[in-house]
Amino acid sequence: MKKVSPKQVLNLVADDKLEKAIQELLVFFGDHTDVNQRKDAREYFSDLVLLSGRLKNVNQQSSLGILDSREALLEKNNLNYAFIQLVNRIPDNLWNPLEDTIPGPSGQVVNDLLFYEDFNDNRNNWAVSEETVEWGQSDAVLHIRNGQYIFEHNRTNGSWFTWISKKLNAEHNYSIETNVTYLGGTDNNGFGLTFGMKNTDNCYTFVISANGYFHFGGFINGEWKDIHDWTSSPHINQGVLPNHLKVEKNSKGLQFLINNNLVYTHPFLPLFGEHIGFTIFWNIKVAFNDLMIKNWR
Repeated sequence: MKKVSPKQVLNLVADDKLEKAIQELLVFFGDHTDVNQRKDAREYFSDLVLLSGRLKNVNQQSSLGILDSREALLEKNNLNYAFIQLVNRIPDNLWNPLEDTIPGPSGQVVNDLLFYEDFNDNRNNWAVSEETVEWGQSDAVLHIRNGQYIFEHNRTNGSWFTWISKKLNAEHNYSIETNVTYLGGTDNNGFGLTFGMKNTDNCYTFVISANGYFHFGGFINGEWKDIHDWTSSPHINQGVLPNHLKVEKNSKGLQFLINNNLVYTHPFLPLFGEHIGFTIFWNIKVAFNDLMIKNWR
C-alpha cells in the first residue's frame, strides 16, 4: 500500500498541482477502502471523488469559454481551499498503512468499493468511437479525453447505452454513482445511469434532463416502462452545470439521489443482469466524469 503524507499532497497544491494531489489521495484511500474497510477512509474517499468531479468540470467549462480566466481561477482557489480543509480533517492514524479490518458476520472482510473509474485512460475498455459512425439507424460518438467520457447521440429518436460488467450481490446493499455534465443538445431529454442490465431489452435507467427533471424507468422484455414518470426537482443544476447522480439499494428499498438529495424511493427490484453504465436519449451530448460502485452488507 502506497504511503502518502499531508506534506506531500499540500506541497502539490502549493505547486498548482491540485489534480495530482487529489489523485494521490484517491489511490491512497482507495487502497484503504478496498483492503481495510475503515469507515472514515471511505468517507474521505467519497469527498475526494466529489472534489475530483468539480475540478474536471471547472477545467471543462474554462476550455469551453463558459468560465472566463478570472472565474476559473476563483473556482480553482475555492477547490484548493476545500482540499486543504479536507487534508487537515484527516486524523493522524489514517496517514499510516492500516492493519485492522472489519469482519463480516461470518468472519470474512466486508467488500465495499467494487469499482471506481476516473476516465484518465481506457484501461476498463469502454466503448469508444472517435468519429461519428453508423450503428444501425443511429449515430453515436464516444471518446475518453481529459478525464471525461464524452457521449453524444446525434439522431432525433431512440437512446444509446454504454456499459461495463460488474457483478453485484443484490442480496446486499449497493450504490452506483456518477458526476455528469450536460454539454448541449435538446435540454428536455434524459441522460444518466443504467444498471441491472442484461441487454438493451432488459435494464433500468435513472436519468435527468438539463431543464430540471428526473425519471426512473427501463426496458422490460423489450417494452419501455415508466416506473417513476418525469418529475421536476429543485435539486438539479440546470443547463451546462455538473450533477451528481446516485442509486442506492438499502433497507428502505431503491433510493435515488441528485446532488446528495433524496428525490425518490421505490421498493427493491431484482436486477436483470450485471451490466452497469450510462445512457443518453436522442440529440444530446454529455460528459461523464467518473463511475463508482459499492457493494456491502
